[in-house]
Amino acid sequence: MWKLGLVIVILMANIATLRAEPSVCVASENERSQGMILDTQCPIGKGVWGPVESSLHDEAYWLQCGFLKHEPSQRLLQSIATTVGDNVWLKAETQGHRCLVGPYKQYRDAKRAQAKLRALPGYHDSFLRILAKPIVVQKENHNQYSKPMTVLAATPYMISGEHSRQDCMCLF
Repeated sequence: MWKLGLVIVILMANIATLRAEPSVCVASENERSQGMILDTQCPIGKGVWGPVESSLHDEAYWLQCGFLKHEPSQRLLQSIATTVGDNVWLKAETQGHRCLVGPYKQYRDAKRAQAKLRALPGYHDSFLRILAKPIVVQKENHNQYSKPMTVLAATPYMISGEHSRQDCMCLF
């Protein structure tokens, strides 16, 4: 009997170590729309319509608010963010931009956000996307040292109103 208990303990320990490490998505700010653009490699999962029976322990959810041929305006993104109360992201694709809200760790939180978004005109078709493992979005850090710096340097021809060219007929 103790052997069976030992086997169960070992199996439980192995299952605990199989928990998925979260995927990391990098997002950068889009200058034109003031929205955040997700990296093209960021996983967004599969679309689900209807109730989800959760058999996974470490899943994540996105709420897809739409697919737009052109970049949305800042006003539109702000309207969605204010209504849902969460981050709105864009993912550039070949045919346009996918609008996503989240990510959410809990199905019930994603469903609440979906209900709020569907209350807005034009978003009745919003749907959830499920990922088999958790996801973390990291905003790309742009600090003052990462920006290119402009340096003004004196040329050898002009220093304090004089230069080294002897053939010049300049009057200072």
